[in-house]
Amino acid sequence: MNPIALALIKEYWKEVAGAIIMLALVITIAILLVTLHFKNIALDNADRACQERIDVIAGEYQENQKRLQDSLNQASADYEKAKSEIKVITENHTTEVIKYIDRPVYNNDCMDDDGLHATNRYIKAINSK
Repeated sequence: MNPIALALIKEYWKEVAGAIIMLALVITIAILLVTLHFKNIALDNADRACQERIDVIAGEYQENQKRLQDSLNQASADYEKAKSEIKVITENHTTEVIKYIDRPVYNNDCMDDDGLHATNRYIKAINSK
């Protein structure tokens, strides 16, 4: 080597060693930062893939939930329809019985053989006048 360079190294060896150590430290930090950056990118990609999978599973769950809710609503509607039909039938029978009791029907002829022929003749005589 050059004698001047050797003289400078002997005189400033502490500064040269410090500069070499600082350079090594800067290179090490740069390598760590680049590695950390690539790991963060990989982590973000994995997180995005997991979120997409979660969204797919949640979508399937919501579709199944909606289908189940629709079937429950249909069953409830069928039950209410059957219940209202039974109520209408019950009300019709009740109404018919109430009308039968409230408004009895009187016939002009008695159709029995218990001595009511005279009553029948009287009714016919009134109707013929």
